[in-house]
Amino acid sequence: MTISLISADKDIIPDALAGLAASAALAISDIPFNGPISEVRVARVGKEFIINPTATQLKDADIDLMVGATF
Repeated sequence: MTISLISADKDIIPDALAGLAASAALAISDIPFNGPISEVRVARVGKEFIINPTATQLKDADIDLMVGATF
């Protein structure tokens, strides 16, 4: 499976949505899949944790973490 991600806003980082899109595609297919999954980017800027930070916020982050999970 190949995900082609197109984004017009250069400050928004949409890569976490690619995992969700792949999960949705697998969920509706006939392929065996123990999903669904989702992803989120977490960054720490100063002492504050930010969910899905912008590219501008990420420049000042000392932690940049992508977390994927299922339930």
